[in-house]
Amino acid sequence: MRETENKPFYEISDFLNENGYKPQRTGVFTPENVFGIYRKMNIRVNRLKTTFNPLFYSFQIEVE
Repeated sequence: MRETENKPFYEISDFLNENGYKPQRTGVFTPENVFGIYRKMNIRVNRLKTTFNPLFYSFQIEVE
């Protein structure tokens, strides 16, 4: 809703509470809860998009 409809966090929290969604630790969603979820998801998405090139340091092949 934040990305597609550009809604503020308080409207998103109201929507979640009205439709029966419950957060893990408290009874109702607050704008702070929604912001935390949004921020953590963006961090996760950015981390998963990052690619790292493998680095190889001094390796050997032994043949018997």
